[in-house]
Parts: sequence; C-alpha cells; structure tokens
Amino acid sequence: DFKNTFDFRKLKIGDSFKIKYKQRVRNGKLFGSPIIDGAFVLTAGKPNFLVKQDGFIMDAKGRVYQKFFMKTPISYKRISSRFTLKRFHPVLKIYRAHLGVDYSANIGTKVFSAADGKVTFKGIKGGYGRTVVIKHDSGYKTLYGHLSSFDKKLKIGQKIKQGQLIAYSGNSGVSSGPHLHFGVYKNEKPVDPLSVIKATKVVVEPKRTM
Repeated sequence: DFKNTFDFRKLKIGDSFKIKYKQRVRNGKLFGSPIIDGAFVLTAGKPNFLVKQDGFIMDAKGRVYQKFFMKTPISYKRISSRFTLKRFHPVLKIYRAHLGVDYSANIGTKVFSAADGKVTFKGIKGGYGRTVVIKHDSGYKTLYGHLSSFDKKLKIGQKIKQGQLIAYSGNSGVSSGPHLHFGVYKNEKPVDPLSVIKATKVVVEPKRTM
C-alpha cells in the first residue's frame, strides 16, 4: 500500500524513516509478512506522515490516497475493440455492449494478472470461452477471456501477484480472431479498463466543514 504514496528511491544521505507495524508470531517464530500501520519519512528536512485507517492510506492533512493498481495484462499488437455500451458484434452481427477491451495478440501469447488478487473462476464462461476471473482489493475484479489455455499451476482460490502468468491468449468462445478480452469490474459494475490502467494514483482531499 505505502509503495504507491512515496518513492523511497529518492531517499538521500541524511534522510530517515520509521515504520509502525504488526508482526504475527506462531510457536515463538515470526509468521507471515509484517502489516504496516504507518510510516514517517524525513527527507530534505521535510516530514511526511502516512497512516492506514479503515483500509485507506492518509497523510497528516487527512488526504486519502486511493491507488488504481492495474497494469496491461498482455503484450499486444493493437487494441482491436474498446469499451462501449453499443458495438456491432463481428460474429453475431448485432449491436450490444462490449464491456471490456480487446487486445489483438497471437495465439499462445502470455497473459498476466493485472494486479494482486485471488482466482475466483477458471473454466468455460459462455461466449468468453476459456476464462479466468480474479478478485482484487477495493471491490475490483478482472476477467480474462477467449484464452487458448491456462497456466498449469493456476487453481481456483489461489492468491496471485501482479504480473504473474495466469494463461495464454487464444480464440476460444465466440470470437472472430485471436485476442485477449480484458474486463474490469468495480463492485460488480463494468468500468473501462483503459481508464483504470491509466490512472496510477488519486489523492482525495478531506471534506471541509464550516
């Protein structure tokens, strides 16, 4: 969470930082990764305070850092179709919503998870053919459709890291050519994946009261 609020690569000699964290212990030994609750960074004489509260990262002024953490899941030739509520389907020959973005790519091109998450679906999903669905933090989930095959190690319930191989692009389901259909949903509602990928971080100012 904190890596997206402060660039620790900019630290110089004389700068300092402190971290408040929790560490689980099992049978007298450290267990799992530390859970960071807050950080203090002093750089060029300027203090920076960051704390985690109710799942959000906040600074000393009460500003909330909301991160959009997704990356493009595939190396592609071109975008063959964009997110739209009305598109002429090249196979079905009808107009209907296209709730995602299509990345044109050769069959067998590696597909990676756009963000950290947990696999909730792996299998055949209607017109999407072979599909993977991953649930992420903050109410997001991603869908990867028209796949040719899955990574052999991929399992439902598995925790996934951003950039981890999950499958290979293909032409399964109702498809007019080899590509990856990439869908993004926020609280079960479809959103334009390109708008999420482009937004790296948003700082929300605290509400003012009179």
